[in-house]
Amino acid sequence: MKSVRSKPKPAPVVRLDGRRQAPKVIDWEAKHEARQKIRNFDRAGFNEFNSPVVAKLKRAYFRAYGEKI
Repeated sequence: MKSVRSKPKPAPVVRLDGRRQAPKVIDWEAKHEARQKIRNFDRAGFNEFNSPVVAKLKRAYFRAYGEKI
């Protein structure tokens, strides 16, 4: 039998001083270079499942830009 109790929702983070988070400034040239590097590995037959280097590059890209390739 499953529990009927709902899971608590995470509370929104509120700063006490009222500041908002600064918008992220994206270096478009670096983003394009990182994407091209990953694409070149993909074309060569490497992906995140058979190459730890590609997996690391894709994780870093996702952390930096919030997008998956």
